[in-house]
Amino acid sequence: MEEACTRQGTIKFFDPKVLRCFAAHNWPGNVRELRATVEFLVAMSEGKVIKSGDLPPYMQYGIAPERFAARAACKWLLTSLRRA
Repeated sequence: MEEACTRQGTIKFFDPKVLRCFAAHNWPGNVRELRATVEFLVAMSEGKVIKSGDLPPYMQYGIAPERFAARAACKWLLTSLRRA
C-alpha cells in the first residue's frame, strides 16, 4: 500500500472489511495479483479510505474470478473508469 500511495502521490487506508476480503481471497496470481489490486484500488477509489465497495465484485462476493459473470465484471470496470 505504501509503495502504491508513494507512486501515486497520495495517502490512503484500508477499511477493515477490505482487509477481511483480502484475507479470504485465494490470490491465484500471488503477490503480483495483490500488488496490481492494491495499485488499482489506490488509483480508482475516492477519498482516503478504500472501502469494500471499491473492490472488484468477485472479491466483494467471494466468487472465484474465473466463475464471475463477464457481464458483471465489465459493468464494474466501466463504472470504475467513469469515476476516474
